Amino acid sequence: MYCVFAIWSGKAEGLSIKIPYLADKQLMDLNERLQGRGVLTDLLKSQEGDPFDKGTIIPELDSSYKKNHYQYLFYVLTRMLLPKRIVEIGVLQGFSLLAMGCALKENGTGEIHAFDLFEKYEYKCDNFDDVASRVSEMELEKLVTLHQADASSVATFIEETDILHVDVSNDGQIVSEIFSQWENKTSQAMIFEGGSLERDKVQWMVEYDKKSLFDEFLELSKNEPEWHFFTIHPFPSITIAVNGKYEP
Repeated sequence: MYCVFAIWSGKAEGLSIKIPYLADKQLMDLNERLQGRGVLTDLLKSQEGDPFDKGTIIPELDSSYKKNHYQYLFYVLTRMLLPKRIVEIGVLQGFSLLAMGCALKENGTGEIHAFDLFEKYEYKCDNFDDVASRVSEMELEKLVTLHQADASSVATFIEETDILHVDVSNDGQIVSEIFSQWENKTSQAMIFEGGSLERDKVQWMVEYDKKSLFDEFLELSKNEPEWHFFTIHPFPSITIAVNGKYEP
């Protein structure tokens, strides 16, 4: 199955999508920050009529990102930033992984190292072999390497990355720990699932009294002046921390 980019007319077939976060104020701010790499909002709008994942398995996969079409944000950011290396911590079925992999394929360069406990995780998970099969089906084996490892151990054997994506039942404490591990290893941007007040109110966050993601990103924005934080709000929300040293 090939990654498809702008070769079909969704509107003509009555299959166009609507990306809800295009009107998000923080997306506009992110667009301004990255304007040296292109117009983020225009590239996202192009996905509404010509989504890259038409005809692929990506829309069928389980992900909290799925309802609000965040695969297009992952895809467009990867196309814009042209990273040579992406590290993803937390894979599940591969929704964001495959989106970024398709973008790297279009870029003609780059690699992804993706880490998860897979079937060893006691809560929501998928099997290593099933995810590897999807990577193969999308013909991304040369770009994507899967690793079975705990989130906290990844930084010990990855020296540097351009983009880091983290989706591991995120809470404020997890974000604090991972940010401190990776702030000197990440050259372009860190992408975290969550960051909105709505995301803080999910049942398990409240039930187990987890530290607020919203509060943690507020603290980081005050204490880490070299990083610029943007939270895109449609659920589950995504917070993108752009390294101030990165010049688009």
